[in-house]
Amino acid sequence: MSSRRVIVLGLDALNFSLVKDGLGGGLLPHLQEAMALGVSGTLRSTLPPYSAPAWVTFATGKLPDKHEVFDFWRVSYTPRRQLTPMSSHSINGATTWQIASRHGKRVGVVQVPMTYPPRPANGFVVADMIVTPNEQVDYTSPLSLKAEIREHFGEFALNPYRAFGQSEAALRRATDAERTQEQVSRYLLERYPCDLFISVCRATDIVQHHFRSFLVPADGTAPQAQQHERFDAPLRELFAVLDDAIAHRLTLLDGNTVLLIVSDHGFGPAAKVFNVNRFLADLGLAEFHDSRVQSCGRRLVRSAIRVAKALDVLKLRRQLSRETIRSAVRATDEAASLPRDWAHTKAWSGTPSAEGIYVNLKGRESIGIVEPGAEYEEVRQRILDGLRALRDPDTGEPIIEAAYRREEVYTNPPAHCPDILIDFGMRPYKVRETLSANAWLEPMPLRSGAGRHTPEGVFVAVGADVPKGVTVQGLNLVDVAPTLLYALGLPVPQDMDGRVLTEIFTEQHVAAEPPSYDAADGAQSSDAGFAYTPAEEAEITKQLRDLGYV
Repeated sequence: MSSRRVIVLGLDALNFSLVKDGLGGGLLPHLQEAMALGVSGTLRSTLPPYSAPAWVTFATGKLPDKHEVFDFWRVSYTPRRQLTPMSSHSINGATTWQIASRHGKRVGVVQVPMTYPPRPANGFVVADMIVTPNEQVDYTSPLSLKAEIREHFGEFALNPYRAFGQSEAALRRATDAERTQEQVSRYLLERYPCDLFISVCRATDIVQHHFRSFLVPADGTAPQAQQHERFDAPLRELFAVLDDAIAHRLTLLDGNTVLLIVSDHGFGPAAKVFNVNRFLADLGLAEFHDSRVQSCGRRLVRSAIRVAKALDVLKLRRQLSRETIRSAVRATDEAASLPRDWAHTKAWSGTPSAEGIYVNLKGRESIGIVEPGAEYEEVRQRILDGLRALRDPDTGEPIIEAAYRREEVYTNPPAHCPDILIDFGMRPYKVRETLSANAWLEPMPLRSGAGRHTPEGVFVAVGADVPKGVTVQGLNLVDVAPTLLYALGLPVPQDMDGRVLTEIFTEQHVAAEPPSYDAADGAQSSDAGFAYTPAEEAEITKQLRDLGYV
């Protein structure tokens, strides 16, 4: 097979509705140019459609039951909850850049999520912002690259979204960071030419979490005209930087290059939160210790919150950052929450980014009480029946698209996969795992971000042997990795779950060079060789809170 260069630009959480309607239309004009020059279509994400499992699926061509990353962390109860962040060592399987490296291809990777610590490759890797604890650690491979980046660009803000909020300053910080990252990407690509180069921009995700109502006012409550005007210019500047990255990649097309532009998932409106633990309690599957003292304490806390809201005559809440408000809400929730009665709790909510429910299974959980077999299946059926019966009181519509037993979605799910997976589809609801909610469905909290991840992302291909102006259907995120390897002229490992998207290439090309296949990649996860320190785990958890995942 002939060898081609492949360039991949990832735009996290992007979907075609934002491109079409964002800021009144005409957002990312060079993306629209790329669509006209090549092939495009909606890219179906993983379940759940969150960055950790999705980008690892993108990288490996495997579904989460094979690569074993379902969330940003593994959760355990002893009985206190323990969040252990995932890392690149948690991934079971080889990435496309590792496979390409083994075949002698030169590779470059910049800020693809879940790449810390950076694994050696035949080229360079700059790890991502999500699971890298801070800028002091070694986040590049080779290690010397970190000093080289600092020499040319100063301190590289690996994560510019710490304490990010709804402000012009935050948008300027994001814009500066994305501009610097793009400068670093171009510098590395020019200095160290690659057969495969992949970079990911995270701003499209984080900014939608905070500014979706300003980007697409029709999605939710339209902002006041004064606020809309205040954020319009800085939002346009940020997206102009991202569009310039697309424009640059288009200049790299030379008759022997394929450019892929992809997102890991989409983004849409969220009007209400689904309090899963409250739902489970109403089903009789979760119980909490209660006492007159605790009950009185909770009533006092909640009363104080109501009074504070009513007496906020100085409008101080408007001056607080979103993270400050979130921290106060979390502290209040902990103070107002009932501790679980583990002896009678049969199920609990996964994290918001897991969008699933765990059964307290004996033999698997250290505090397990549900017997494997008939009781386990009875508990799961009760949960499924309850989920499928849920209706929004205001609309009468179901709040979920579907709910599944884990083996109905994944062939061989590992123990840390949720027992029940919830699919919201495009419906405007998101999970909250609080223990103190009075109702199973509530309006979105103040300034919590009126958006959620959706399963419909973006795929665009343009370049060598790609037809022009074609729209294709039935694309899945898991298909990107085998397609990328095919475009590089490499065989596809037989244990990849995805397929080669031959329909994005001309019939003549596919006939002349049909896909070829290789043995399974044979890579295994190696968590035993790496562990975060407690301080690093705390930093990563804080970062994920800033991004809205806790």
